[in-house]
Order: sequence, then structure tokens, then C-alpha cells
Amino acid sequence: MELNQEIIDDFIEENILINEYYIYVYYTPDGIPFYVGKGCKDRMYRHLYEAKNFKKLLKQNVNLNFDKIKMIHKIWNNKQEPIIEKIAENLTKEETFELEIKYIKLFGRKDKNEGTLMNKTDGGDGGTGRIISEEERLKMSERISGINNPMYGVPSIWKGKKLPDKTRAKISKKAKERKYSEETKAKMSNSHLGEKNSMYNKKHTENTKKKISETRQKYIGENHPMYGKKHSEESKKRISKKASKIKIKQLDKGGNLIKIWSSMTEAYKILSSNGYKISVTTISKCCKGKVKTAGGFCWQYY
Repeated sequence: MELNQEIIDDFIEENILINEYYIYVYYTPDGIPFYVGKGCKDRMYRHLYEAKNFKKLLKQNVNLNFDKIKMIHKIWNNKQEPIIEKIAENLTKEETFELEIKYIKLFGRKDKNEGTLMNKTDGGDGGTGRIISEEERLKMSERISGINNPMYGVPSIWKGKKLPDKTRAKISKKAKERKYSEETKAKMSNSHLGEKNSMYNKKHTENTKKKISETRQKYIGENHPMYGKKHSEESKKRISKKASKIKIKQLDKGGNLIKIWSSMTEAYKILSSNGYKISVTTISKCCKGKVKTAGGFCWQYY
């Protein structure tokens, strides 16, 4: 299949450049909420399509929420329609994750005896909180294994291809324009700290270490992009200014807050002058969850 610019642009517009997300709620005609979701474009009407075509979708091994479908059919059988309402819009994708979790918690999930919602997860990015039986796990595995997988034997249209410079420039521009609130940045950072970090209490295998080492060798000496170059004074100022805006929290080993610092540099200068063996690098590593302590303290992004 030959890719042309128009196909690629349509793909980018529909899957990457959209930034208009929203939160929606399905209510019974009596006003009882039974489903909370997030999406963009016409996503909130997808559940009606699933309810009307669930038999066809089952044959295609699509994973469906039957409690939600049964509720929609129950409403239709009474010759009524579910009430669908947008309760928040003009959001970034990350903001919808937070709000979806908030509203699911507010209304409560029926399968956890907390409320009226037919949602099977706690919301956000992924299947957090979903209750899956061992029998259901096996069925899910069988539905998408081997020749049952819709992508079985289908070669990727992207294999061996690269996005055109024009398209890459569009993606880059959109990414640079995207702005996150300080609260969102902190939550994104904290989601990878400590036990949440995928490498928590794990070690790289010898094979992985070898691959990392080989990759680094490619950027040593003349192959390094900064070899023989120096940052301009303007570039140094930008780096320094950016670092000075990142607030951090200093905690004791029990997790109790000691102080909030305006920057890692400030914390390093004051603590090191008072005899603590500490550096900006170790503070940074601690904030990223790479080490447990720095200078005898725990550190987190504020």
C-alpha cells in the first residue's frame, strides 16, 4: 500500500493533533448516572453503536462492557433514550485522565458496591481498578491469540517507512505548543516515582546492560552531538532559568515534609555549605526515583 501525504495528514489530524477532549456521562431517563467516559469527536456516541451492533462486534473479538449494554437496551425496551451529557470540555488528554478518575470516584462503581456506574475501571490512562476473573482472563487471551488476532499476518504499512519532514514538523510544532499546568507536571512526574517506577527494585540483565553500553559508545568522542561545541551564553541562561523554576520537596526517610525549595541548586548550595554530602545530580536522581535518598533525605518534585 502506497502512503501519500493526504493519508498521512488525515491520520495525524485524527490521531495525534487533536487536543479537544471532553468528559461525558450517560444517565438513565430518571437521571441516575450509569457510565462516565472521556474522548474526542463523536466518542460519546460510540456506546450506542456498540449496543446496537454487539453481536457483530462479538464475532470480531471486540471487548465489550455488557453491563453497560444491558442498561442501554433496558432503556430502549421502555421506548426511551439514555441521557448523554458533556460535563467538561476543551481539555487536554492528560486533564481528561484526572477528571475521569474524579467523576468515577464521585458517582461510584456498581461492581465495587460504591455507586451506580457500570464502568469496569477507575478511569484514567489504562485499566486501573478493573476486576477480572481468571476465567475472563483466559477468554480474553483466546479471543486475541494467533489467527484470532485481527492483525495476524497483516504487515504494518509503516514498516521501513519514515514520516515526511512536513508531517514531523507538524507533530513537533503541536508538541511544543502544548502546555501543562504545574499541578499536572507534578502528577505526571510522581506517577513514575518510587514503587510506580517500572524499574523499582529491578536490575537490568547483563544482555540489556551490554546493549545500553553499545548504544552509548556510539555517542562518545567525535560522535557526540556536542563534540567540540559549547553552549552559547543565551543557551546557558535558558538552561539555568528553566532549572531554577523547578520546585522540590525535601522529606525525611519517613516521608515527612521538611522544606520546599525553589530549586535543586538552592537546596544543594545551602545544604552543602552546612556539611551535607549532596549534589544537584543526586537530588535530581532521587526526584526521578533512580535513587532512594540524597544527602540522607528523600526528594520529590513539588
